[in-house]
Amino acid sequence: MKLKDYMQKEGISIAQAAEQLGLNYEEVRRYYHGITIPRVARLREIILWSKGQVMPNDFFANDNDLPDLTA
Repeated sequence: MKLKDYMQKEGISIAQAAEQLGLNYEEVRRYYHGITIPRVARLREIILWSKGQVMPNDFFANDNDLPDLTA
């Protein structure tokens, strides 16, 4: 589950997530919007915080997120 989907499902704001994770708002905002991918240590924190609902592969694009370049 994408971080954004998890946070929306749980009703957690970016500010709340930042506080709970001990990170700054901007860092969480970038993860939330898929602008940056967390490093390994941060990924571990997010996995634990989300009780395993957000996993490392969830930060990478899947085939559905990619544009159709064959057209």
